[in-house]
Amino acid sequence: MKKILLITAGIVLSLFVFHVYFNTLENHTKAYSLEPKDMAVGMNLSSTTYWMPDLPFVDITRSSMQWVTQNARNKPEGKNPWDTHVLDSIPLDMDGYPLYLPVAVEGTEAPQIVATLMCRDIHGDYPAGRYVCLYDGQGEIAFYFDASIIHAEPGRIELDVTPSSDGRGILMKIMRSEKGDHIRNIRVIMPGFETTGETQPFNPKFVDGLRPFKVIRFMCWQRTNDSCEKKWDQRTRRSTYTQAGDHGVAIEYMIELCNLIGADPWFCIPHQADNDYIRQFAMLVKNQLKPERKVYIEYSNEVWNYMFPQYRWVEENGDPSLSHPGKYAQFAGKAFNVWQTGFGDPGGRVIRVVSGQQANPRVIQGAIDHLGPGGMDALATSAYFGLGKAGYEELRVLGARAEAADVMRLVMHYMRVHEIPVMKKHADIASKYNLEYLTYEAGQSVCPSPLGSSPAYRQALWDVQKSPDMYLAYREFMQACRDMNIGLFMAFSYVTAQETKYGSWGHLAYLGQPLCEAPKYRALLDEINREYPVKE
Repeated sequence: MKKILLITAGIVLSLFVFHVYFNTLENHTKAYSLEPKDMAVGMNLSSTTYWMPDLPFVDITRSSMQWVTQNARNKPEGKNPWDTHVLDSIPLDMDGYPLYLPVAVEGTEAPQIVATLMCRDIHGDYPAGRYVCLYDGQGEIAFYFDASIIHAEPGRIELDVTPSSDGRGILMKIMRSEKGDHIRNIRVIMPGFETTGETQPFNPKFVDGLRPFKVIRFMCWQRTNDSCEKKWDQRTRRSTYTQAGDHGVAIEYMIELCNLIGADPWFCIPHQADNDYIRQFAMLVKNQLKPERKVYIEYSNEVWNYMFPQYRWVEENGDPSLSHPGKYAQFAGKAFNVWQTGFGDPGGRVIRVVSGQQANPRVIQGAIDHLGPGGMDALATSAYFGLGKAGYEELRVLGARAEAADVMRLVMHYMRVHEIPVMKKHADIASKYNLEYLTYEAGQSVCPSPLGSSPAYRQALWDVQKSPDMYLAYREFMQACRDMNIGLFMAFSYVTAQETKYGSWGHLAYLGQPLCEAPKYRALLDEINREYPVKE
């Protein structure tokens, strides 16, 4: 279940609301009068997890699963579960490493150790070869599944890794850790990066695929949806044992990535963050981000979406005399003001973004009514194109006879008749208040209905992702966005698994995928390079 929630962060929960509203929307065809301008293209990153194929770090423990606890030895005729769920009874240091192991825990079958998984369920799409595990402290680490130990000495283990097509990945266990000099600072380095992994933490393939994009949005890296962060000391640090925990990736890594590739960061402020958190966040960014870089800041993510916990928190904690968009604006305005006390704004580097619902312009209008256009620099919506209710019904009737061409025909009709016209309403609002219109997420949203189902037409949904017509759909849609003066097209998302029951959101299926196999990603690159299709 956790995998489903992470894969769909920021999108899947909003699609129900998104399409229901579209199906009752009147066609809006008002011409947009301003001269079209160039549109920048950015990218949303997916959540860092042990089962995603984007592999951002050369140290694969950075993306490892959170610890599970297990019996140190199998008990004959015992249950020996995969996870005994007693991590709360294991003493940990500030970075999450056990202070000693094994630990006797009341109610368990045997003394307890910890284990984690890496590169799981990505079906061999990660590097093979000689990995090196480095660590501090005294104890014993064991490896299983795709990894076998070739040589071991204190502080250093050489591994032979052969990725398996069945997705087993690498299982690592801390079998023993000495009290007073416990095992810590574990790193499992990809082949060829042992000498540079400390100073150059990012996987070069991950970096190279991001270099064309002007802005990187970190909503998923921050685990923004349902964020539990309130205090600054709750956040993930660079030294935390995994960057794939409930608090997301360390902000320092986000800043370092943007400095490396020359991109502007887009940060989401956790909805429960106190003033000190926001101020410290701003000061960290100011001190570490290169001075030529701009910063996009947004209060949480999709606060309009009643299916997200942040919607309910804002509703319950906002001024009861205000509408929900007004309550959102209340909290956004406060967060922006506190951020400014920590960052200042030399040279207009900070872009304050207020976001609304693509299908419902009343949401952003309500936020502007409370905050005022002077309290923000840009409005944003998603910019998705997909299937409407009638399209799904036609595919249901076609069933297994449906083909990619059928899907694309229905997608293009819905895009032209519903999705682009309602986005023009937002463009009119932006023009009225002299605000920039951005997208916070964008791209295709072709997925089964209901989400998580396996309809008879599923193969057609999958086939259309690789169709040359998908490239053309992107180009037409991005042209429409340029024509309405959208300043930033934030694609969602970078690299994720394709052909799932929950959609095919990634613009790449794996790092280094050839462009001839990736029409969505190729369309983004051609937009960036201003290689526009010739109209016949």
